[in-house]
Amino acid sequence: MAETREPTGWKPVALDGGYGWIVVLGSFLIHVFADGFVYSFGVIAESLVKEFNGTNAEVSTILSLLTGLMLAVGPVAGAICNRIGCRLTTIIGAVIASIGCATSYYADSMTYLIGSVGIIMGTGFGLMYCPAIIIVTMYFEKYRSLATGVTVCGAGVGTAVFSVLVSYLIVTFGWRQVFLIYAGLVLLCIPCGLLYRPVEFAPIYDDDEEEKVEKKEKLEEVVKMSTIWTTITKILDLSLFADPVYVLFAVSNFLTSIGFNAPPMFMPMNAESVLGLSKESSAQTVSAYGIANIMGRIVFGLICDRQFPCKYGKDTARNRLWIYNWALMLCGVFSCFVFLMVDEYVFKAYCFFFGFLISSYVCLTSVVLVDMVGVDKLTSAFGLLLLVQGIATFVGPPIAGVLFDLTKRYDWTFAFCGICLFVSGIMLFVVPFIQKNKSKEVRLENGKDKQTKALLH
Repeated sequence: MAETREPTGWKPVALDGGYGWIVVLGSFLIHVFADGFVYSFGVIAESLVKEFNGTNAEVSTILSLLTGLMLAVGPVAGAICNRIGCRLTTIIGAVIASIGCATSYYADSMTYLIGSVGIIMGTGFGLMYCPAIIIVTMYFEKYRSLATGVTVCGAGVGTAVFSVLVSYLIVTFGWRQVFLIYAGLVLLCIPCGLLYRPVEFAPIYDDDEEEKVEKKEKLEEVVKMSTIWTTITKILDLSLFADPVYVLFAVSNFLTSIGFNAPPMFMPMNAESVLGLSKESSAQTVSAYGIANIMGRIVFGLICDRQFPCKYGKDTARNRLWIYNWALMLCGVFSCFVFLMVDEYVFKAYCFFFGFLISSYVCLTSVVLVDMVGVDKLTSAFGLLLLVQGIATFVGPPIAGVLFDLTKRYDWTFAFCGICLFVSGIMLFVVPFIQKNKSKEVRLENGKDKQTKALLH
């Protein structure tokens, strides 16, 4: 009687269309509401500084916590998704974010807002952001880049809409009422989350199961230094850090996140103080960045699922990685030469191309990650990656600010970000070679195991 094989894992069955596009709509709208608030917070911040006689440092702390925690809670969000699903995780996040927003109505100091907006809303948004990317990636395979690109466009749309809407609401009702109105809008993320119908999973049968079990046992011995670590390893798949490809991608993401956040912040400042432009003209640098960023997310989403008429062109995974790498490297090179951009239109052109190219980072990170570790490990892998991005978001802008304080020149800040971006792109060109050697080792070990079994029988 034949022995029944036990599956070594499970992977989602991608639909590549149909109801998957409804899931994309839900994820898109969540990006509109969540990122719309995050990137338009500067409009509210001006009123808060006047109300509480606050400082820019306090505003920066709120923004740093809001954006940093939105990413840093990724491992927790990923673990919760593994336990209760993307739908319920999103609903919990929406409720938490709405509570943080509503309680901000009663704020009596900037310190209060650091807690209500920075910590509570940041945590809630983080619980919504992680499943919003994961669920779309699971629903698509053939059109994964396009679906992800459309999804993250919600951030650009939300920024454009809410920056105008919030400004109008503050003038009409005041900043306290804006928080109440937005608390209601955040609850609209609940029906969006309900659109996340759970995907079906198919079993994975892996011949090198014993090798994976052995590696996992070795890792568990390393981290069993305390009961806290033991609990964490049960929730998160820390065996990912035994994979050199994943570690390399995590380091690359850390560097990219450092170089990604600061340039848009300093673009209008550089235009005003160095180029001598008016505030209105300086603001156009951010507009150019934002418009190009939306365009880039769609363009990269369209081209990165296609085969190309060149060597290895049929390997869409390698195509995506190459495009991702070159886009980051070009961003880095352009940023290093900002000191030469003394003309208004040349600098605005830089802002446009930077916005277009850096959109590949937002659009392709989860897709490239699946190519590297497999969709069955996506939830834990993406959650841990968000933690890495969150840490970089905490440290990146302050380092860039310190560089300006020391040199009194923005070009050093742009150069620092450029170097980080260039290195983050070029270091990933070794990934295919690591994967090739890894697959050779697996084939050799499997061949030896088969020979041993044949001799024993």
